[in-house]
Amino acid sequence: TGLHGRVSVALKSDFLLILDTGHPHYLVLERDGDLFLNMIDPPLPLFKIETFIAFLRFTHQEWQNGRTVLIHCNRGESRAPTLALIFLARRLGALPANSFTAAAAQFVSVYPGYKPGQGIQTFLRQHWADIL
Repeated sequence: TGLHGRVSVALKSDFLLILDTGHPHYLVLERDGDLFLNMIDPPLPLFKIETFIAFLRFTHQEWQNGRTVLIHCNRGESRAPTLALIFLARRLGALPANSFTAAAAQFVSVYPGYKPGQGIQTFLRQHWADIL
């Protein structure tokens, strides 16, 4: 699904890398022009601010270099669309940036399949101001 030109949300990947939880790249791995984020979306949020900051840094750099940004997860309902929402709000100004709730309300109009999990919603409502 195309969002705001060069931002897309897709489903599934054939990449698999298993890392020990103590590995320095367990949560974030940048390799060969790709960024891999180890994100799960349980009802109780287990996210780290650093993951979202790494995502915004990487995608903003790619965008500034004129590259297309492809964001994907298994189902395209929660994690990947939420990352796209954050990028559109925080870096492109295409969605309200004042709160997650405001950004999500407008995002549904361009991505009707958006069904964020409870964990990611809770986390972003609490930490929206920290993700810059």
